[in-house]
Amino acid sequence: MVLLQIIFLQYNLYSIPCYETSTEIFRYDTDYSDRYNADPQQHHRRRLPQCLIIGVRKGGTRALLDAIALHPMIKVARREVHFFNHNETYMLGTEWYRQQMPYSAPEQITVEKTPGYITSKLAAKRVLQMNPNMKLLVIVRDPVIRTISDFTQVFYTKLERNKTLSEFENVVFLPNSSQINLRYKPVQNSLYAEHLEHWLHYFPLSQFLIIDGDKFITNPLSQ
Repeated sequence: MVLLQIIFLQYNLYSIPCYETSTEIFRYDTDYSDRYNADPQQHHRRRLPQCLIIGVRKGGTRALLDAIALHPMIKVARREVHFFNHNETYMLGTEWYRQQMPYSAPEQITVEKTPGYITSKLAAKRVLQMNPNMKLLVIVRDPVIRTISDFTQVFYTKLERNKTLSEFENVVFLPNSSQINLRYKPVQNSLYAEHLEHWLHYFPLSQFLIIDGDKFITNPLSQ
């Protein structure tokens, strides 16, 4: 089933009239910024998200966000807020979090993306406390490819800052061993089952949508 069809079924969006005028279609199809921030008219206001893209890092979360933002019934937060996984932002409170969201109409879905949520030990409980009915999207890739991609980003970030660089093999494997270094963060981020198991202590599987990021890259409609 197509990704958007699943989301629409979960939210019963097929029963809601969609924007049909050529003016509306033109606005949503051509103005990228409008997909993130609608004009704050009478029934448009900032709302807490009903759906989160919680991970995974380097799994295709930005592509997923941009894909679902194409539909006028979905409004997405433009930046990663890190509300549930960073204490300093969480302490700012729910009202602060709401102010980070785009303007939306009552019938629209607000989506926020922060890939760091899935690996956080704090996020799941905090999300549950705010909204026990939250829908959770997770996009995953081949864990080896994802780890290499994660390492590459870290590598070039260090390179730009003139920091000490390490070879991939030296950080992924334990010293003088063929065993994987499970404490290395890019490897930890690829332990999908471990992170999902933690989240499943707080939310039922029915509230998750797991997306194959490898297939999504080549044929997003298949997901």
